[in-house]
Amino acid sequence: MATESTNDSHIIVPADQQKSFILTETPAGDTATFTSPTSNITAEIQGNVTAEGSKLSRSYFYFKDNGKPGNLQFNNQTASVRAKTTSGNDSISFVGNTKKSTVVTGDGSDTVTFSGKTVNSKVKLGKGDNEGDLVNVENPNQVKDLTIKHFGRNDTLVVGNKEFVGSDAEKQKFDNITIRFD
Repeated sequence: MATESTNDSHIIVPADQQKSFILTETPAGDTATFTSPTSNITAEIQGNVTAEGSKLSRSYFYFKDNGKPGNLQFNNQTASVRAKTTSGNDSISFVGNTKKSTVVTGDGSDTVTFSGKTVNSKVKLGKGDNEGDLVNVENPNQVKDLTIKHFGRNDTLVVGNKEFVGSDAEKQKFDNITIRFD
């Protein structure tokens, strides 16, 4: 295993894939650029990190539990990526296409956004968390199976340009989006 670190992130990659990845630190946050398909990464995030470039798969990204908000944005294609927030008001965005990915939110008002094609993916909202989380599906016609678990009265779902809060979402039927309530 090889490790790359900055003030905002600590990323571990398999040694044979070390050359397929470049970590750049800027005042606005870190950019992890994947120059070829990469898998089996573990990344601890504290701050702003953008992943871009080639496909990223079978990897785990989590926010360091420091109470500060963080932002993780996937501009590249992802498959079987797991991402977990903690106690900050964190944000995770899938701008590129994603397949079989899972996001787990912790305490705090977290935001999860899907902009690209989304296939067989899940969001597990903070269960018993009194803070409202936001799940934003910008292009609902590109969703082919998204499940949202532990949706509560303080949580918000935005589908396209329509917003549904708490039990309002329970009254709706969404194409290819399943909501499970607590």
